[in-house]
Amino acid sequence: MFGRLRTADKILSAFDSSVRIEICKCVRQRNKRADCTNCSAVCPVSAITVSSEGVFIEQDKCTACGRCVNACKVGALSVKGFSEKTYFDALISKSAGSDPVKIICSECSDIDNSGAIRVPCLSYVTAETMLFCAASGAEEIRLYHKKCTECRRINGASAAEKEAEKARSIYRITVDIEEAAAKTSISSPISRRDFFRHLNRKTKSSATGIMNSFSHQILYGKKKSSFAVDLPIRKRALNFALYRILKDDAEFNEHLVREWVGIRYINSEKCRLCGICYKLCPTGALSEISEDNGEFIKKAGVAFNKSMCSDCGSCLTVCSEKALAVRVPDSVEELKFYLKNNVELIHR
Repeated sequence: MFGRLRTADKILSAFDSSVRIEICKCVRQRNKRADCTNCSAVCPVSAITVSSEGVFIEQDKCTACGRCVNACKVGALSVKGFSEKTYFDALISKSAGSDPVKIICSECSDIDNSGAIRVPCLSYVTAETMLFCAASGAEEIRLYHKKCTECRRINGASAAEKEAEKARSIYRITVDIEEAAAKTSISSPISRRDFFRHLNRKTKSSATGIMNSFSHQILYGKKKSSFAVDLPIRKRALNFALYRILKDDAEFNEHLVREWVGIRYINSEKCRLCGICYKLCPTGALSEISEDNGEFIKKAGVAFNKSMCSDCGSCLTVCSEKALAVRVPDSVEELKFYLKNNVELIHR
């Protein structure tokens, strides 16, 4: 079935569109019981319709702002002409440098944007992205926009500011958002503060190199099986950011960090070990545990790999016995355990 969905993706990708959907990844297409409406809920122009038949995008309404891309838990949506891999490669590279990470929207075409990362809209820059930059070595992020209140993408700077507030409340990072004037340069002579920041970065260059190698490993690691789809790069970036924040034992907002890490657990009295949860898990985060007693192999339980979980909720909706649930770690120590070890065994 999923092979046919991938074929459909290739056919649909040939048509001109602002935002594309990969049917083989979409939770709605993989699981008819799914109740996900994340993409349609955040669309500012109501261009996305979600029904029992699937997800439909009205391309004449779509502004390619990227809000739906951010909202999709499984990475089924993408903006035409914009590569997530190229975007995060640039974030890693710029975060390791001595200058602030500069991100500009696509409307800033008449300014000197040398050294800046271009995104379709500033609403594309999420708190997770900002935390990833901080975890990769950045101390400051500067976002530039062009008359957001008049833009067809409906004020991406306002959306970015809300994300920045969230990022600042979780971890120490400076995020500035400003309008870029026409025919000006966003590059500026190095200030005294930037000079000393540069010297400080130089002393950490070796550690940053190791950290960036780890960033690439986390972001572009292989998927668990041929059935599962790749965990979205954004989710991998968040896992990496949380890992670094907790590893450094720095000050952070414990409540918000814990809310980001939902642990799947099972009610052994309700579970029949039918396997539907891990068979329909889009990223392979759930898998079967088998035991060999010498005579035959039997199902013994379900394994949960937190590092592969996209928090899409498919397992919760597909279980007819309602045996699966999500809980938040009780303490920072438990949170660190799951982020470090990744795997939680769920036995009957």
